[in-house]
Amino acid sequence: MLGLTSAAYQSQIFRGAILSLPLGQFKAGRALGMSDACAVRCIVLPQALRLSLPGWANEFSILLKDSAICFVLGTQEIMARTHFVASRTHEHLLLFMLAGVLYFLITLAGVFALRRLENSLSVPGYAVRAGGAHA
Repeated sequence: MLGLTSAAYQSQIFRGAILSLPLGQFKAGRALGMSDACAVRCIVLPQALRLSLPGWANEFSILLKDSAICFVLGTQEIMARTHFVASRTHEHLLLFMLAGVLYFLITLAGVFALRRLENSLSVPGYAVRAGGAHA
């Protein structure tokens, strides 16, 4: 269920990125003699991918933190292991704080990797402002 919810959010992020592109991009591909499929594949999708990376990085972070819900469903993961060790050692606070730090580090590493990917795919002089307008 968590995967389906995340897939729905990710598809809407990508859809929004495609819709934010000017129609002239698609028309330019046609003017160059490209088929519709080629124009989408070579012009529209690379730009939409670059624009959707910040939203996907945010969704990654949310998904990682929400995966703790899986513990309620009985899935063995970080919190289940922490609970097991804490019940044996009676060091609940320390171990759950360490689990929180572990979640934070995993999230930080994933967001950092996605930010590097975003920066490597950025085009100089083409930045997205907070209002969604292009510079």
